[in-house]
Amino acid sequence: MVRKRKQKSKSTRTPATVENGRAEFVTVAWMLATMTTLGAEVIGGLLRVVLSVIETAPTTLIAFPNLMLFTAAVTGIVCLSLTPLVYRFRRVPPPTAVTVLAVTVSMIPLLIGVVQSLR
Repeated sequence: MVRKRKQKSKSTRTPATVENGRAEFVTVAWMLATMTTLGAEVIGGLLRVVLSVIETAPTTLIAFPNLMLFTAAVTGIVCLSLTPLVYRFRRVPPPTAVTVLAVTVSMIPLLIGVVQSLR
């Protein structure tokens, strides 16, 4: 006796929202800027802690935390400038938690730079 298999109906799922290419490009650039800023902050902070513990630090590494802070500040400005563009081009705005994280990560190196310049 041969059993017949039931064929699964192939339902074509359409995505909930279809974004255009411009919105995707701006969103990806925004997230890359956010992750680059966060990475530069973490590396610069860790190096600053490590260099403060090591008494005989090489002179070539002393300037590296400041370079990472500068990199984080530049990419943070890029991230802050892309944030309104993401809201403008996307049909569905990004989650609020993601936006708050991106803005917070982008503001930290700018605030650190202001505090360091006031010393």
